[in-house]
Amino acid sequence: MAFGKGVIKMKKIKKWFWVWNLEKEKAFLEEKAREGLILKSVSLGSYTFEESEPKALTYQMDFKGLDRKISEAEYLQIYEDAGWTLAGNLGGWYYFSQESRDEMDLLIFSDNDSKAAIYKRILAVLLITGFPLYYQTIFVFPNLSSERLAFPSFYFFFRIILILIAILHISALVKIFSMYRKTISGIRE
Repeated sequence: MAFGKGVIKMKKIKKWFWVWNLEKEKAFLEEKAREGLILKSVSLGSYTFEESEPKALTYQMDFKGLDRKISEAEYLQIYEDAGWTLAGNLGGWYYFSQESRDEMDLLIFSDNDSKAAIYKRILAVLLITGFPLYYQTIFVFPNLSSERLAFPSFYFFFRIILILIAILHISALVKIFSMYRKTISGIRE
């Protein structure tokens, strides 16, 4: 495969991963690197790759979340000092890559304490973002007049959408919390 100088080809791939599928997402990115597609940016449900020579890269993701103890520049410097390159970020998620080395284990989070800390940060963000949703569902809707909640009104459809989002949100909370509990129990054993 020949690559012309100065010509950068980009490829966008739409693919969705849930937060509890980090290993599948990591495997997907590493497979793409072996195919010659190097991650350049991430957006919701979409990855942009630069076409390159195939490489053996290791990808790791970290969720910084609402952690303001260190600045973003300091945070990124820590990873850079450890040999990681920022491949992209989305919200509080940071995607790092590094050339694979057989002699080294390149896991950023190789112990249960650090994995549990990620799950805890995710849970904190989910709880904070869920508060307005649950407030609407529990306190506002029951106090609306029945005429405003009747079928073809805006609030009828809005209520259905909010309830669906609340169900998805609760299922995400339960899934992440169960992963957190499993990780914590692994620490105690």
